[in-house]
Amino acid sequence: MPFASHVRLLLSGVGVWAAFWVAGLPDYYQQYSFTFLAVGTAALVPLSAWLGWKLLRSTKPQHRASLGFWLAAYFTVPFLLLDASYCGLYLHHGTAYFVKYWYLTVFYVVPWVLFVPMGRVMGSRASGPPAGS
Repeated sequence: MPFASHVRLLLSGVGVWAAFWVAGLPDYYQQYSFTFLAVGTAALVPLSAWLGWKLLRSTKPQHRASLGFWLAAYFTVPFLLLDASYCGLYLHHGTAYFVKYWYLTVFYVVPWVLFVPMGRVMGSRASGPPAGS
């Protein structure tokens, strides 16, 4: 993947994190009930899957597995680092933030479960069986 694409994905990931951070103010979603957070988190999973599918579909089949990996990486690693900096360090929760902000922690895993297999399946299906099979 070209360097510019890596930069674009990194900036997209940071931008998404920033938007969710601002939307969660003043207490990074702690002001909402468990039920609201559970429903919101559950609603974001199919939306994430749909967006990932659209991005992967727009890529050449031979690049979909790789892009699935990079989507997962750029939409988890920056989130983890930024949340750890904000919740763990700035708010002084340390590693306890993983439990206190469970609705964030879920999305350190979801992109890996969605995008990597999706990229592999979409890449292998689009290429079809080898010639002469």
